[in-house]
Amino acid sequence: MQNFKKKLIVISLLLVCILIFSIFQLLRIYNEKKKTISQFEELKSIIESTPSQIGKENQKYLKIKEKNNDFVGWLTIEGTNIDYPVMQSLDNPEFYLRHNFYKEKDKSGVPFASSTSSIPNGDNIIIFGHNMKNDTMFSDLQKFKSQKFLEENHQISFNTLTTSYKYDVIMVIKISESDTREFPYYKYSSFDNITAEKYLSKAKKYSIWSSNEKINDNTKLITLSTCEYTIKNGRLVIIAKKSSD
Repeated sequence: MQNFKKKLIVISLLLVCILIFSIFQLLRIYNEKKKTISQFEELKSIIESTPSQIGKENQKYLKIKEKNNDFVGWLTIEGTNIDYPVMQSLDNPEFYLRHNFYKEKDKSGVPFASSTSSIPNGDNIIIFGHNMKNDTMFSDLQKFKSQKFLEENHQISFNTLTTSYKYDVIMVIKISESDTREFPYYKYSSFDNITAEKYLSKAKKYSIWSSNEKINDNTKLITLSTCEYTIKNGRLVIIAKKSSD
């Protein structure tokens, strides 16, 4: 009987420890999300408080550029929480994988463009972001796995210092890290050695959804990439075509 009581006490203490650890983890996730949202809300308030002038609407992003010269544009996707600045570091391409907008160490990072992407007029602007458990960064890209969501939300906005572009989602792919050896989608920022049609033909092999949009030599794309946890070392990739309007 005494041994049973000892075991019960040990189990109870273990459960209490697990509960405390779980609460700590939830608080950590909550605080990380709060900090992330707060930083981006501050940046958005700067943009919104800057008066627009006819023909110079995008100059409102200059104040963001002044805070961090690596800023190259603002990405917004309808129907999601994605409403973030996009960074690009040519000297240290993956710097923003583990740093925030203010260059502080932060595992949430901030969406960033590949160093080979030519902004704003490149053939294929490739942007990476974390699939965060606190529903920030590119976690909402998971919504594009839903046919219903795609029917209702398919437009991506990317505003730079000089231009404002709209893109329509034309393909959603899931690909494992091992398959990227055959199709390294993240390397095709330019269509000098491959056409947009050929790029999309290769991507379609891994697609879970694709449209019948017509592609030509002048087609410009934006490609968004995040982690995909339903396959080993997976990536979820959203490909969108620049609207002609």
